[in-house]
Amino acid sequence: MAQTSQNVVLSCLDATILDPPKQTLNGVFYNHLLSLKNRELGVFSPNQPVYIVRSIPRVFCDPRINDPNCIKVEPEELQRCNQEVMGADICNRDCPWANGACIQNNVGPGSTRCCMVNYQKNGPYFECAKDTNGQVVCPSSILAQDERAGGIRVAEDGHIETGLKSSLILALNTKESLLADSEGNIFIPAAHSYTIVGNDHSFYGLQVLSDEAMNENEAFNNSLKLAVFAEIEEIVPSATNCTTVYWDPYGKIIDSLRLEPIQNVIILLKNLNSFNQVVNSNFPNNPTFRNPDQTNAAGDFNFAVNPGTYYLLPSHPDFNFPSDPLLLDNARSVLANVDPNQEYIARDKLYNNSEEGIVEVARESQRRDIILTPKDQNYAGTTPIILYAENLRDEDNQLIRGRISHPKSLVKIYLGNTLVAQTETDWKGFFAVKILGETINSGTAGIQIIAEKTPLVQANKPKVSPFGLFAKIFKSVSAQTNTTTSRAYSLSLVPVRLSGFVFDPTLQVKPNAVVKLQIPALGNLTYSQTKADADGFISVDSTNLPPFGFVLAVEDKSNPTKTYQLTIEDFKKTNGLLYEETGANLYNNSYELTKPDSQTVAKILKETPRQVSPTTLSYNQPSPNPKPNQASLVSTETKKNPSSVFLFALIGAIVVSGAIILILKSRVKKQIYY
Repeated sequence: MAQTSQNVVLSCLDATILDPPKQTLNGVFYNHLLSLKNRELGVFSPNQPVYIVRSIPRVFCDPRINDPNCIKVEPEELQRCNQEVMGADICNRDCPWANGACIQNNVGPGSTRCCMVNYQKNGPYFECAKDTNGQVVCPSSILAQDERAGGIRVAEDGHIETGLKSSLILALNTKESLLADSEGNIFIPAAHSYTIVGNDHSFYGLQVLSDEAMNENEAFNNSLKLAVFAEIEEIVPSATNCTTVYWDPYGKIIDSLRLEPIQNVIILLKNLNSFNQVVNSNFPNNPTFRNPDQTNAAGDFNFAVNPGTYYLLPSHPDFNFPSDPLLLDNARSVLANVDPNQEYIARDKLYNNSEEGIVEVARESQRRDIILTPKDQNYAGTTPIILYAENLRDEDNQLIRGRISHPKSLVKIYLGNTLVAQTETDWKGFFAVKILGETINSGTAGIQIIAEKTPLVQANKPKVSPFGLFAKIFKSVSAQTNTTTSRAYSLSLVPVRLSGFVFDPTLQVKPNAVVKLQIPALGNLTYSQTKADADGFISVDSTNLPPFGFVLAVEDKSNPTKTYQLTIEDFKKTNGLLYEETGANLYNNSYELTKPDSQTVAKILKETPRQVSPTTLSYNQPSPNPKPNQASLVSTETKKNPSSVFLFALIGAIVVSGAIILILKSRVKKQIYY
């Protein structure tokens, strides 16, 4: 059997928020600073370059690209956009803040002040850091060469994935100084990280070494090493146990009745200028600053500002600010019982007066949470949203982690229709749960995640007058909103081993083929590679598999110019007979999976082309059309919910019946009167 050689090594490193934080980086003020160092000692080759990259689990995406993974955010979110970049057919919405009409704003040549609906897709999405001189620390050979292609991008403004605002700057004067020390370790004393898409980031050290020739029986020696930065206190040394670094938001906005987060609240930031006047804040030299800000589904907002005195002005059409002091006292009382440590809401510093100054000084972050009062006394709260989730291989298991918009939510994990695990989020909405590989059976479908919010306040059943009944029915049907349970979030399982036959697009096996395991999110960098035997069989254990999504790049030894990629689903489909014969699968190592005897091999190679249609394999599918697909956009926007149509028809029938009854009553009254 051919040897498998690992080209990428993943291991956790520490990402520590600086305390007290350094306030400047090359003369520029930043408040999102951390230090980075590797946890697994000696993981890198000594005295060799190490490149620092950042991973984001969920990012924005361009709806003009025909990408089935690019999905509109629900409930609807808006972000600023430029018509000259996105086009007037996409960037055409009024922004939900003051003076937000979609018009030319005359700020710069061709600039517009418009908004667009947010679309997002799952990562991982990788960005490479810069040094303090603005030099990219990664070589161009590993960077994405096309905006539409996968791979590592540069952490800078202009990418739709990070909301057009992004930075990852290392406190280094030159990228040439970014070397592993003589013991194979790396330490970055200060790094600044920021994106609009969120602060839930993982950090990686990546090392590329020179390739060495491969002989007939084994793969290349190590040529790429990748190490992960993560928080010290919560991490066991493993690439897949890395948690993301998260900075407490500048504030959170919740409602006074349910104490649940409110999305799409517009927060305008004001400050005292040099003339002691209160003006709208503006920092043109700060690339991470935006004003006003808008809360996400978790109610979070954040401003990165210089020292000074600031004021907040929140607004939302369905809520009042400021809130009545009695309502605030009641909210404080409930929060004191359910959240005594103030992890969810800092009730001691609730902000309820837009004229109350907030003094921001160096080395001290100020947090102000806000409680708004719903205008609707029967306000039902907000629906929990799965902000992001990702699945990583953790040795021979599946590790699922993510964040829910609502605190203390119950997270349920399904394989197909079977509930296999559940857990509760913390007060910030973070969760992590493990699925043991030994529990995953052959033929198991992908992962489905559902979140159910936990009520912080016991709701009283609202009283509805007879005259308000119709309005209530109409409103509930129009909204069609379940405020208790989130939409399902889908993830793929990550193989814990890779054993089977390598078939080409014509469903013929490829004897002696070189098989590289490549990571599309890293621009198809090779993680490890092996060589098929004379029957086209390969076997790769978990120690040589990437912890997240990968593909197989197959090279024909007899014709090196013919290379094709197989997805994991392709590999599973073409090896269906093998897994039926052995009862094994790619996600459970408790079942032995070795190469079968020669008679079984002959059967599999003969029957597979008969049972598997080549058209079902991804490498025989036409490439997605990169041009805008306006028809699909329109159809997505105008699709109707069948249940809504039925209910509206029912309401129409009720209205007609009610009208007939009223007419009959009117006639009866007239007859009696006369």
